[in-house]
Amino acid sequence: MKTKKRKASKKVEDLIGYALNNHQNFFGKAVIMDDGRIEVITMLDTYSMFFETAVHLLNEGQLEDGLRFLGYLESMSDSPDPRVLYNKGICQTEMGLYHEAIESLKLCVSLEPDHSSAWTGLGVAYSRLGLIDEFAAASRSALDIHPDNPYAHTNLGLWFEYQGEDLEALNHFRSAMRSLPGDFGLALNLAKCCMRLGNRYYDEAESVLTAIIMQNPKTSIKRDAMELLDRLKTKK
Repeated sequence: MKTKKRKASKKVEDLIGYALNNHQNFFGKAVIMDDGRIEVITMLDTYSMFFETAVHLLNEGQLEDGLRFLGYLESMSDSPDPRVLYNKGICQTEMGLYHEAIESLKLCVSLEPDHSSAWTGLGVAYSRLGLIDEFAAASRSALDIHPDNPYAHTNLGLWFEYQGEDLEALNHFRSAMRSLPGDFGLALNLAKCCMRLGNRYYDEAESVLTAIIMQNPKTSIKRDAMELLDRLKTKK
């Protein structure tokens, strides 16, 4: 028996319309199959077009629309796509859907075990649920794959800081800063570690805090850095 076709719903037509309006020289027709899949007859690679649109929406902060596009991508494919699962998991984390994010990202790394960023994202989702050991394990997996992953280094730095192991935390924060020199929140954490470690690390703390004050346009972070620097001067 052939699968019966029916006209796309208004919701799907709106989504497809958005995608078409953001891609020139496109001609196509979309229908929904009885099993819920979207079938698009087109001259271009519609799957890639939808994926690019989903990523664009996520980058623009339009999380619900981006997640909806990712859902349609899943319905268009016969097998899970790690790219879709990764973006879906990151989006779900941003939306506070932590259990769903863990499910998406665990499936992603099961299909693509060397996806360092997915391991990092999985760690973040675990941390939001207070699963600290799982957070650390996922972050270590990310570094095993990509030793220079700055976000995994940041996560492990936070984990060691939570454990009270400031020297280990400092080493990870330093590694992260080499790739993320403009991350002033990270720089603040590094400076705080140095201050807790004592006199031997005060010069490094002072240098980092001075750089934050000189370069950072965000008033709240600049204020925090100035307060720490004043406190540091009383210690030296």
